[in-house]
This record gives sequence, C-alpha cells and structure tokens, in this order.
Amino acid sequence: DMKDLFNCIPRKPQLLMARDIKRMAFFFQALYHFKHITYSWQKVIAEHELIASHKTDRPLKQGNMSTAAYDCSYRELESIEAKIMALVDQIPKNRKNIR
Repeated sequence: DMKDLFNCIPRKPQLLMARDIKRMAFFFQALYHFKHITYSWQKVIAEHELIASHKTDRPLKQGNMSTAAYDCSYRELESIEAKIMALVDQIPKNRKNIR
C-alpha cells in the first residue's frame, strides 16, 4: 500500500482511509521536513485521489490537508506525533543500512 501511495497509484476499489487527517498531515509534513517528499505533497495526494476521509469516504482535497497541516504546526507535539518525528528522522539512517 505504501509503495503504491508513494508511486501515486490509487488503491482500488477503496482508497486508503485517513482516520485522523491532522495526524496524517503531520506525518506527511514530517516527511517533507526531512526532505523525503516534495513540498507539493498535498496537491499530489489530492490530484491523484490517493487518500480518503473516513467520515465522508471521499478523496481528501488539498484544502483539507492544508488546514490540518496548519493546525498541527501551531500546537504542542503530542506523544504520538513525537514518535512520528523520531521514526521519520531515522529513515535516512535505515536506508543506508539496507543498501
């Protein structure tokens, strides 16, 4: 699923579902922060309809993700978000060990 997501291949017949859009946005912001993905990640997800909201079952729009990312940036890190940052920070280290 993640390989398809990062290759912009929508999951059929049902998209990946975001149960918590703020945490999903935080995860992708962290990936962007550590330069693993493009700045325009919100646009890419929206244009390719890669992730849907579990509340509406419809693909997320760029505005949904932008608002969620903004909300995440102006509050203290919760423990789960601190764990996400720590794991994303390890990606380059893990990649070097895999090669």
